[in-house]
Amino acid sequence: MKKQFISFIIAAIFISINISFAQDSGKKSQKKNEENKEEIAEEFIDELNEAEIQEEFVELEDEIITESEFAIPSAPAFSLMGVTPELIPRPGVVRNFKVDWRIRDYKGAPDLAVEALPVWMLFFNSGDLDKYRNASSFARMLSTLSFSLSTASFNNTNHLGYAVKLNLFRAKDPLNDQSLLDEFHQQILEENAETRKQIQELEALLDNSDSPEMRKFYRKEIKQLKSVSREAIQAKRQELEAIRRDYTINNWNSSMLDLAFGKVYSFDRGQIDSLGITNQGYGVWLNGGLKSGKNGYISGMLKLSRYGSVDAFQAGISMRYGNPKYNFYLESMYERTSEVVDPEFDSFEFKQTNFRLSYGGDFHLSRGILLNFSLQTRFDQGFNFVDFLPIANITCLMR
Repeated sequence: MKKQFISFIIAAIFISINISFAQDSGKKSQKKNEENKEEIAEEFIDELNEAEIQEEFVELEDEIITESEFAIPSAPAFSLMGVTPELIPRPGVVRNFKVDWRIRDYKGAPDLAVEALPVWMLFFNSGDLDKYRNASSFARMLSTLSFSLSTASFNNTNHLGYAVKLNLFRAKDPLNDQSLLDEFHQQILEENAETRKQIQELEALLDNSDSPEMRKFYRKEIKQLKSVSREAIQAKRQELEAIRRDYTINNWNSSMLDLAFGKVYSFDRGQIDSLGITNQGYGVWLNGGLKSGKNGYISGMLKLSRYGSVDAFQAGISMRYGNPKYNFYLESMYERTSEVVDPEFDSFEFKQTNFRLSYGGDFHLSRGILLNFSLQTRFDQGFNFVDFLPIANITCLMR
């Protein structure tokens, strides 16, 4: 009986030890599971942070590249009416909504023109340039289609006009220039090379460590380094802007070719019930430019138009010298007009030939504001002086 009692006591102690061991093992297993869950959660958060960092870099890159216009040309609707300072429209593509303000007599209400790119705004202005870069060359060309609307007062008549313009060729496209993208990427890679090396070393230590405390320490260090990397990307904005400026300086005069068409109407503000809009004519023109060295730019234009009963043919050439900040130009234009007296018999009463010279320049008051000014002189076919006209425009980009 005594032996049985002793055996019972020993068995009870053994069972108690096993239960205690099992409970300890369960607690350790539960603690380990909790640590694993916490580690998995931290890994997931790190992956999210890394994805956010990459997304922020792409957004910063696309924002800076999208604003890499080489020139701010006058609104085509103004060019149609012939009320721009330059006689020869400068080709170019601007992705932002634009407003042109024509200064007439420095005391009256100014003439205004607005311009936008509907295809770009509807299909490509999503903040991600990959859609544009992956599009066909024809789709990228259509994205340059612009529509402009203007009002102007000249010849004692109020005018309303619209024009559409399409860029047919551009030697450089900053939105799809791989050399510019590579330079942007290289700048970021060089800045973060040391940080990435430290992160890789810590990740190797993390993978080879079995200690929960050390794994937690390594993960904390990796997280801090990634936070530094994220801040470094934002701090690189000025250096990326400098790359963009250098790219613009080297390509501000790149070769381009534009095609435009527009119509012009006259209207009477004096009528109460109606503006009395009358169709006055149309115009179609081709203008392009060729790069001439680092600081030169040669552009030309061919234009056919009709205003009222007057048909006109214009051809001109412009020579510019300068840089993206400011440049000066000298222009000459040949103009031949013929007025139809009786369209039914296709007879002409009057033909005239004129020559025009213009001297002016562009000056960027800021990256989004341009002052364009010129002095225009007109001569008859015998090169006798006819008139002299100073004119200035201010153009604003709505960034």
